[in-house]
Amino acid sequence: MRRTASPSVDPSSAGEAAWRGICRRWVLGAPLLLPLVATAGAAWGGGAWLLAVAALAAAHFTGQYRVALCCVLCALLCALHADIWQQRAEDARAAWVGRDAVEFEGTVEDVLNRGLILSTGPGGVRVVVRGEDMGYEPGDRVRLVAAPQEPRRALLPGMFDSEVWLRSRGAAASFEFIRGERLGRSFSFAALRGFGLRCRAVLSARLMPPGSEADASCQVLCALVLGDKASAEDSTMMDFRKGGCMHAFAVSGLHVGIIAGLLWTCLRLLRLRPGPAQVLMLLLLGGYVVVTGASVSSVRAYVMLAVVLVGRLLRRRVSAANTWCFAALVILLSEPWQVDAPGFQLSFAVYAAICVGASYCLREESWVGPDSFIPLRLYTRAERMQRRVDLALRGTVLVSLCAWLISLPITVAHFHVFNTWGFLTNILIAPLLAVTMVAGVAALATACIPWVGALCLGAAKSCAGVLLGLVAWCGMLPGSYVADAESAPAWAAMLVPLGYGNSSAVLGNPGLVLDAGNDVSGRFTLRPALFHAGFSPLAVLTTRALKSRTGGVPALQELWPGLRVLQAGELGKGVTRLTGPAGVYTIYPPPPELPARVAGNRVPIVRWEHAGQVCLFIGDAALPTLRRLPPEALRADVVVLGYNPKMPADDPDILRATHAGRFILLPSAADSGLTAEELYPAELLRMKEESLLRFHLPRDGAAHSKPREAHQ
Repeated sequence: MRRTASPSVDPSSAGEAAWRGICRRWVLGAPLLLPLVATAGAAWGGGAWLLAVAALAAAHFTGQYRVALCCVLCALLCALHADIWQQRAEDARAAWVGRDAVEFEGTVEDVLNRGLILSTGPGGVRVVVRGEDMGYEPGDRVRLVAAPQEPRRALLPGMFDSEVWLRSRGAAASFEFIRGERLGRSFSFAALRGFGLRCRAVLSARLMPPGSEADASCQVLCALVLGDKASAEDSTMMDFRKGGCMHAFAVSGLHVGIIAGLLWTCLRLLRLRPGPAQVLMLLLLGGYVVVTGASVSSVRAYVMLAVVLVGRLLRRRVSAANTWCFAALVILLSEPWQVDAPGFQLSFAVYAAICVGASYCLREESWVGPDSFIPLRLYTRAERMQRRVDLALRGTVLVSLCAWLISLPITVAHFHVFNTWGFLTNILIAPLLAVTMVAGVAALATACIPWVGALCLGAAKSCAGVLLGLVAWCGMLPGSYVADAESAPAWAAMLVPLGYGNSSAVLGNPGLVLDAGNDVSGRFTLRPALFHAGFSPLAVLTTRALKSRTGGVPALQELWPGLRVLQAGELGKGVTRLTGPAGVYTIYPPPPELPARVAGNRVPIVRWEHAGQVCLFIGDAALPTLRRLPPEALRADVVVLGYNPKMPADDPDILRATHAGRFILLPSAADSGLTAEELYPAELLRMKEESLLRFHLPRDGAAHSKPREAHQ
């Protein structure tokens, strides 16, 4: 028999074919993944367009030309939408330059804690209008007159940045409300959202009866079940933030999943057939998402559940990865700016991590259960129960760990904080969270039934109280909530502008905080500035008994519970000394003969000494207070000056007697008339209203390093 020679095979072509086959199977497993990558690259723009090119190249390499066409269409549609939005926003901002007031006419899309988001029509833009108690609801057609506001810059990475926040909402600019009128109602999704919010207000009244607004358990219950955080106090939200489980405080995909499971169980108990039950659950779940505010995470969960239910109705196999990609595409194609929003990134990244953790859990050998190699039919009843407990334990631990690992870099990138024990908190609260939500739903369902409704509400409040206590305990663990920044050295100090000429200061670390501002500035400026700059306050000294100087103290105590509070008017007439790790603080009160009716006359002077170096904080103290200081107390390396309108402490002779190498002027000293020539040869620095000023005592006893100003 004649033997024929077999054709030779090129090893390189065989390897390429093998790789092509592997990539092809991977792409066929989730055909929408490459279009999603291309869309995300187009939404980011700039160098991120390389992602779209890479997705197109991968589709071409695997021979999936339909997927490649989908990549091109999705990327172009997203880029066109983003470009149109950007161009309209730039044109609108250019038209508003130099105007004291702007008139808008449009539809209210959403209501904020203090303001609303207004859409000015199909050819217009979105704007944020801030004001107190405007009384408008989503879906209202309104005509407003508002004044343009300058964007509030982030003084440090991690602090609130209004430009980033406006972009995440798709808004072009922010305005301050002047006056307005309601023109009627519109027929739109915003009107549906307004109806949902009215329904939520009615339901929230059942979970939070009149008089219980200050009850933290009611606040947690309303937030968990209905997504209503309007009555939630900042201290309650801070507990969840420090515990690393802020996602549990608002309605997210987890909550939608729990409600979906509860609805499915109830519908099956009513003996409905699977088809009608799935349709009814789809409608009820959509109503729940609208009532809770239709956040990105809840919309993502609803879209994915809707795809699964429709797939079952059509008897089609549903891919979890493909469903995940479809939900992300729906959101990005409608709102491309969501790609930068932390809520969007966390929602989709954490869900992907949960799927990975669940898949790994099913393949992992049992931890505390019976041997995995024993056939299931040979298990006893006790072994079956042990297997369920083992599966629940493995699932909770692995899923929580995967979700924490994927959320950690996103949290650091956006908020510049670490939640070290976040995975532990989620493991502990996972079973209690489901129980609390079921109890809350039961309380809503039985609210009209005497005795039964009260019992269910009491049980729900008890569960919420236990949940809050557990979260607060986890938040108090060492290192549970730390900033992504180096801790400031003991000899460092920082001046923080609070607006309208007011300012605060922290001397040393841990150091003494001078004035805390009002509630808003203390909560949104001073507290995050201290936290993200690496300062920990030892005590806070309020120089005047005014809300503009004392209102922010509770905000500081929420983050630093052991903070000591000193009132300048309660220190007595003698000198007060406070000793801490950062040095010695000597507080010199004003002379008792100064008129007390002028608030600035009661401001003391603080002398901070660390390692032989001295900072004399005069602030807004009066000139007689400065003259009262003994000669040895005047010597300082750094002097911080403010401005007292009645008796300014700017006597050049006394200031030269300090022999300071640096003088720093607070914003209140802008009109004091002090010049660099009068203090020559000392260095003079002026603190700006829009930036922090960090400085430190000289380490060599002679020279000062230049201050670091935060312009971010």
